[in-house]
Amino acid sequence: MSLFSREPGAPWQLEALTDRFVVVGTSEEDDQSSAAMFLRAQFREAPMTRLRLGSPRVRSLDDGPAPAPTGAWTMAYGSALVALIPRDDASLAHSLSVAGKPAGPATAHAGPFRITGTLLAGSPGPEVAAQSPSFEMTDVQISVAGAPTGVTIDPAPFVIVFTNQLHALEF
Repeated sequence: MSLFSREPGAPWQLEALTDRFVVVGTSEEDDQSSAAMFLRAQFREAPMTRLRLGSPRVRSLDDGPAPAPTGAWTMAYGSALVALIPRDDASLAHSLSVAGKPAGPATAHAGPFRITGTLLAGSPGPEVAAQSPSFEMTDVQISVAGAPTGVTIDPAPFVIVFTNQLHALEF
C-alpha cells in the first residue's frame, strides 16, 4: 500500500477552511487516496487532484448566507482552500503518521485566518514551508479576522495550510 492510500474503511471526517466558508463533511473516496494527498505537506509541486466532501455542512465566514449544497462539495488542490483539518481519529492518525518533525512555534496568516501552533518541517526545513504548496502544523488555535461574532473554529491537533492563500508565515 502506498503512502497516499489506505484500506477502505469509514469515511474520514474533515473540516475545510476556505476564503469564505467553513465546510465540514466526509471524504468520499473509497480508498481515501485523494483525501490522503491533501492531508500531507507537499514540498515540490501541488498535486493535480481534488477533494470531495460528502454530506457537507457549510458555514459562512461573513454575514452572507451559506450555500445549501445538494451534493458533495468538491475542491481542487490550490483553489480557495486555505486549510484542512482532520476531525476524526482515523484521519488524524493518518496525518500524524506521515507528518514532519516539529520545527518550532509559528503563526500562519492565510486567507482570513490566523493559525498559531507548532510548524512541522519535512526534509526542506521550515524556511521552505512558505514557498511550498502546503505545510503542516500541530496543536493549533485558529482565529478568523473580521468575522462576525460567533464565527469560531475549534482548536485542532493537526492542520494542513495551503500556501495559495498564505499572506505571511512567522516562525
